[in-house]
Amino acid sequence: MLLPTIPVHPAFDSDDGVSDGVNDGVSDGVNSMQCVDDKVNKIYTLIRDGVNDGVNDGVNDGVKELIDILLNISGLNTTELAGRMNKSIPSIERYLRLLRKKGAVEFRGAPKTGGYYFTEKINKLLNE
Repeated sequence: MLLPTIPVHPAFDSDDGVSDGVNDGVSDGVNSMQCVDDKVNKIYTLIRDGVNDGVNDGVNDGVKELIDILLNISGLNTTELAGRMNKSIPSIERYLRLLRKKGAVEFRGAPKTGGYYFTEKINKLLNE
């Protein structure tokens, strides 16, 4: 059996710099994720006391996931949040009710076209 020989350009013959580039990219991605997790935890810590009172872990996880989504895309409505989280609209409304009660989110805009945003209190916390 004959095996073909394929010429390789010398630049592709070693991985000099490739490993460093990959490692840097992975490191940047992990740091970026950590930054988002830190922000989610910062907000959640602020509102946690009222959320944990008589509320199960499923709701706590749902609230954290909702915070994470709103950190990335503000202005989503209940239906859009339900679709992104793969949860029912009543579940999303429950999470939002808890966040509104704590002054973390507010609805802005018309009922059909508006969405949820973090309050000024939360925005100040995020910029500290």
